[in-house]
Amino acid sequence: MSWWRRNLWGLIALLPAIAALIGVNYRDAYGRYWEFQPRVPVSSSGWVEYAGSGMRLAELTDVTDQLKDYSGDPVVIPGGVRAWRAVVEFRYGPGVKNGGCSFHLEDDHGRVYGANPRELSEARVARYASCEADETKVKDPSAGFRVEVFFIAAPDSRPVAVRIVLGTSLPRYARLTLA
Repeated sequence: MSWWRRNLWGLIALLPAIAALIGVNYRDAYGRYWEFQPRVPVSSSGWVEYAGSGMRLAELTDVTDQLKDYSGDPVVIPGGVRAWRAVVEFRYGPGVKNGGCSFHLEDDHGRVYGANPRELSEARVARYASCEADETKVKDPSAGFRVEVFFIAAPDSRPVAVRIVLGTSLPRYARLTLA
């Protein structure tokens, strides 16, 4: 008698067990996915307290025609997009760790754009913005510091907010608007 004939009923019984296991894990995986998405905004047009830090949007400007490369020449941005610069101010006390945050630009159509786009790779702009103070430049984060973040957005977009997401504070995120 072959292996398949000896184990036929075991294999048949295994199929519903696998289906049940996948179904249970699917619900659990979906729940975890939903739990770890930025869904609850903490917003204000002034200072916002989020993840132990105070933060506010100080500037949000269109810089499409102002970008220069490392030799001082104008940067040509691909047609059909606009470049935006956001300046976010932070202040927090000792012991606060805000590493690993991400910045996003929200427009009036509800579209969200990520920071540090590859379209600006030739531009002389700040790279990889962080919510933590650069210890070589900022001695006391409670006194405050500023971070520049650059975005590329659709030409018809009108930015309305900057989102800051910290993985350890999900599902909450900071939604900063100009005062």
